[in-house]
Amino acid sequence: DKRLMELVISNLLSNAVKYTPEDGRVEVSIGCSKERLMIEVSDSGIGIPEKEQEELFSEFFRASNARKLNVEGTGLGLAAVKLAVEKNDGNILVESPGSLASDANPGTTIRLSFPVAAGSQ
Repeated sequence: DKRLMELVISNLLSNAVKYTPEDGRVEVSIGCSKERLMIEVSDSGIGIPEKEQEELFSEFFRASNARKLNVEGTGLGLAAVKLAVEKNDGNILVESPGSLASDANPGTTIRLSFPVAAGSQ
């Protein structure tokens, strides 16, 4: 579903930019095999505290470090992303070393994987 995929990519990029400092980086990579389409969005932002990662896709959830920064958000974007990914028979995986006590930003990587429709290559 093209509209859902636009929502997914837009939300992931928006979050990556929103939680990454000006001198940080945001990277997107896309790959495809015969069976799967893979999309990865990586940033060098504030990360997600390890204890809170299980709740990341819950409606209205916002990580404690994001709330401390007073960055605007509703906590609905990633819940919508997960629903859209699953509606398209996809998988989503989040990797973040967690929020570090130092000034370093641990970053976050979100990986999406979707089955490739027959005849679409």
